Amino acid sequence: MKDFELEYDAKAHSFSVSHTNILKQQAKDYEETLVIKQLQISVQVTVDKDVRVANPDAVDTEMQILADELEAEVHKEIGDLDAKIQKLKKEEDAGNKTASVEADKLVKQTKKKLEKLAAEFGGEVRVAIEKELTRQSQGKVKGRSASRTTFRGLDLNDDFFDQKSSSEQSDPYFGKLAQGLAASGKEISKLTLEEKSLRRSLGDDILRVQKLVEAKRTGSTKIDIKQFAKDNSKDARGLESAAQKYIDFVTALSDKLEAASKTFDNFSKLIDQAEDMDDQKEIEKQAGIYEKALTTVQGTIDEKLAAGKAALRLFKDEYETGAAWTSLEGTLDGIPAAAKSGGFLQDSGAALVKLSKK
Repeated sequence: MKDFELEYDAKAHSFSVSHTNILKQQAKDYEETLVIKQLQISVQVTVDKDVRVANPDAVDTEMQILADELEAEVHKEIGDLDAKIQKLKKEEDAGNKTASVEADKLVKQTKKKLEKLAAEFGGEVRVAIEKELTRQSQGKVKGRSASRTTFRGLDLNDDFFDQKSSSEQSDPYFGKLAQGLAASGKEISKLTLEEKSLRRSLGDDILRVQKLVEAKRTGSTKIDIKQFAKDNSKDARGLESAAQKYIDFVTALSDKLEAASKTFDNFSKLIDQAEDMDDQKEIEKQAGIYEKALTTVQGTIDEKLAAGKAALRLFKDEYETGAAWTSLEGTLDGIPAAAKSGGFLQDSGAALVKLSKK
């Protein structure tokens, strides 16, 4: 399990605690009953420059305690929800026709509770830091908190209950799924082209700023990259902003792909269950094209996110010879855009809609 990241920035006089996804393992453990998306935690607390920070490790300890408590509570909520859904499934098997509806309500309630817990975390961290620094400085300390905590969603797995899946045999549902695949294919095709442009722009920004860095560095002289970022804040912020924009874009693209994958899984089940369907061979062919293209685009996401996060850390890691900057620009340039596969998604999705109308 990935731990929380704790950081003290002495120059900015700020403390931060973050986690890319505290529900990553739960998404795998409970995939039978739930569709669990990313719950990202990111809180930064800044204090005035004149506040004495005698022991930043003590502050980290307080943040870690709160982070562990949040993680444990969130995990318990998911575990309890799964147990309730499993119980409702048994009730459905015994004749409860509203079990899936009841389960869906429980999921929505839990989602709201998790959003509330995540939203309150920033305030709790700020108060803990204020108390610890007040103790260290012997004077009342007030902090300012900023949170970028994001919960991308929690849904009931539609395949877990029989009641909801009974409609999958109807022709209107088949056509609706085909339309969903076509819409997703068209959008993803567009996004793959936009991703390529954003990635190229980020690489250009890295090269441009690196030229400025090298101009400050002569020969083998080392350069303090953090001081450079401070002295050239406009260029540094511009590069970091481009990196964050790219990360957010790729994350959103990943969510679109996940949704399309879920729709495709339901569509595939209809095909597998169908007998003597009109144009079945052509439908299976187009579905195969769609699935392969979807898998290809999904296969590029991790590398793109890793590159974006590396770009976001350029002013935090040591510059040394600048080889890491140069290597990262090359990595960004070499990542497949998968735009061709995006085009296949659009074309095969449109073909499936036509076939569903016959």
